[in-house]
Amino acid sequence: MKIALVGRFGEGKILSGPEKVAKNLFNEISLTNKDTVFLSYFFKTEKTRNFKTLLFGFQKLSSDRRVYRLGLFRLILELYKIRPSIIHLVTFERFTIGVFLLKPLLKYKIVYTVHGIYKFEQTIFINKPTFISKLKDLTLERLIFKKSDVLVFLSQKMIELAKNYYEVNSSDSLIIPNGVLVHDNYESRNFNLNHRLEVLFYNGLENSRKRGLEDLLIIFSDKRLKNYHLTVIGNSISTSSDDISLIQPLPEKAIYEFLRDKHILIDNLGYMPFSIFAMEAMALGMVILVSDQSGIASFIKNGINGFVYKETQPEQITDILVEILEAKHKLKELSREAYLTARDLSWNKIAAQYLQAYRELLA
Repeated sequence: MKIALVGRFGEGKILSGPEKVAKNLFNEISLTNKDTVFLSYFFKTEKTRNFKTLLFGFQKLSSDRRVYRLGLFRLILELYKIRPSIIHLVTFERFTIGVFLLKPLLKYKIVYTVHGIYKFEQTIFINKPTFISKLKDLTLERLIFKKSDVLVFLSQKMIELAKNYYEVNSSDSLIIPNGVLVHDNYESRNFNLNHRLEVLFYNGLENSRKRGLEDLLIIFSDKRLKNYHLTVIGNSISTSSDDISLIQPLPEKAIYEFLRDKHILIDNLGYMPFSIFAMEAMALGMVILVSDQSGIASFIKNGINGFVYKETQPEQITDILVEILEAKHKLKELSREAYLTARDLSWNKIAAQYLQAYRELLA
């Protein structure tokens, strides 16, 4: 089976969620299916980007694997040469319009992983896109939803959201969640809260949309919450509280080490397609609190492997934290169950689901 994963192949130390998905899927799929290639593009952040490379550029990104950065014409030539049976669009990128234009000629099947619904999410951006930028992305998203053979959603909630904007057929839609890197052995976490409860909130890599930090700070002003420390990782806001620390995003290896002494992760307040950061926290045995509008909520059994609160009642976060501080929950058991849940979503298992989807599409 000839497979081409197409999108953004993250090369930096700090990767976005979709970049982690793209890289880990390729790593796992290429282990099982040797005839797999990753095709990327000369994006604006690339130092080698110029008019010539945009059209004819070619750069090998890995010494031992088939990972290439290509200009638009070179992409066309490469696809014609490879003639893949499956093209999997793993990130939302404008250059992939060429993939749809070539489809009638090369007869491949297109799979797209839906990381988010742009038509919805552009309404909650902090920095609004320009009219032209918005038009380009909306055009691409319409094309994706109309011409893809299979749309892979991260949760049922994403399907329900997409149906508000596009025609979504159950026959060409699948649910495959994001995966996570999981250590083979579970390391018991220290939940001695005599010192203080260590809480973490992830506020994103860039200032793109509100994740609820302002509301969370109001929640933490509740006088019932004592003996805690909140660390905000990512985009920060001004605060003078000694109970709150602000740090910049960390590389993947560093973040795993950083999380080792943290107890609780509060995920995005409200809608979140499927938080890889929350999965990484669970893989290390952290206890997570997620909104019922988060994609990962479907994997959380309240009080068993984490906590789910109603988006419309964020004050429930306070109630849960107070119960934790009053030792009303067995955190070590919650931690163990969180790890086991993450293990069931390890990347090799998620990649196997994608490979099965490819086979069924070609059958």
